[in-house]
Amino acid sequence: MKKLLIITLTAFSIISCSQTAETTETTEENSQTEEPQETQSNFVSFETTIDISNATKDGIYCEDYVVNLEYDEIEKLDGKKVKISGDVTTVKGLEKEYDENGEEIIMQGRSGDTWHILEPTIEVLEE
Repeated sequence: MKKLLIITLTAFSIISCSQTAETTETTEENSQTEEPQETQSNFVSFETTIDISNATKDGIYCEDYVVNLEYDEIEKLDGKKVKISGDVTTVKGLEKEYDENGEEIIMQGRSGDTWHILEPTIEVLEE
């Protein structure tokens, strides 16, 4: 009787642990896919002329990058030639999703991948 009790408790313990480990792995996988996906950082440096018409809520489009600048900084630099340097972070774009009628669901965000310079170093080359 004692052996049966020991075997039963051991089996129950093993089954419980394996289910807990599987649940933890599934939870970690789900939490990773729900967060904005960012990939590797690379350092870039380029020269450009600031054009305030390229300003967005996130900063300003310069070359192929979204440079993180406040609007008042963009106003001060408008029309000036500058050198921009910083680490580039790639933010994955949205994937198209469709409802049950086959209509595309309109979502906020950018459809394509974007390259952001979150902490740029700006050097004015020409006034």
